[in-house]
Amino acid sequence: MVNLSARENPNLVRDDDWVFRGYEMQDALDAANAALSADLDVSRDVGETRTATPFSEAELRPRLERWFHDQ
Repeated sequence: MVNLSARENPNLVRDDDWVFRGYEMQDALDAANAALSADLDVSRDVGETRTATPFSEAELRPRLERWFHDQ
């Protein structure tokens, strides 16, 4: 979310606040990596030189399983 303090209701989530909504892990990874790539492009445009590795299923699966089973 961007500029929460400027929103009429900062607690209300809007449709464009989501990077991804769905069920398939690969679709979620594709959306997350596209957002990461876009953020890195903007960062480079303003002089930032750090990089980030794309998200992977191997990184995500254990966290999702832990979250799912601990509910």
